[in-house]
Amino acid sequence: MDTVPAAATLWEGLLLLEGHIKGEAPDATGWICSECRRSLEADMMPKFALANNMWIGPIPHELTVLTLPEELLIS
Repeated sequence: MDTVPAAATLWEGLLLLEGHIKGEAPDATGWICSECRRSLEADMMPKFALANNMWIGPIPHELTVLTLPEELLIS
């Protein structure tokens, strides 16, 4: 990934969404899923990492308020 998406930040070499890390290194805290933790512990990139071309951009407001039938119709 050549550029950092607008809603993300580089933190200690990791591409993370803004606001997902609290505090400053080395005492910072945050949350990651268990699958991502296992990948990072194995020194591998998580399957759904933003840096693994999984960044699709911010979701437009119009799509966040869809009902279930509307979501199914456009999927």
